[in-house]
Amino acid sequence: MNSVKYFPNVIQYSSRVQNPFRTAFLGKNMDNKYLDKINKTLDKAIVPEFGRFEPINVIFDEEDESRFTITIKPEEADNKAKSAIFAYVNANTGKMIFTPKNFKDKKELEGYLKALSEEDIDHIKRELRKKTEG
Repeated sequence: MNSVKYFPNVIQYSSRVQNPFRTAFLGKNMDNKYLDKINKTLDKAIVPEFGRFEPINVIFDEEDESRFTITIKPEEADNKAKSAIFAYVNANTGKMIFTPKNFKDKKELEGYLKALSEEDIDHIKRELRKKTEG
């Protein structure tokens, strides 16, 4: 049986325990281009406190067949550390660029994701795209 949970600005229907990353964006507009897809992807994924896990990819295909991705993955050197990697592949130039953001643990990563807005993600994408042009 589905339960209904009420949060500021959001009604969430749930039939299972929520992923902690899902709560990172609660209260923000869920009809967004980036945040909605990130939420759906992270809701299905499990990021452990420590240890290895399969990288989690959120892929955004552009109209010109370019691609913007966000990847959450474990750090190689530290059992607790995580990375968020933003990447852009420009279909017109064939160039790819990425920028990693490293976090000491899952809690720090969650805080960063919670603070991201739609505009922040769009800005990151635009800056990466600029670097792959010409």
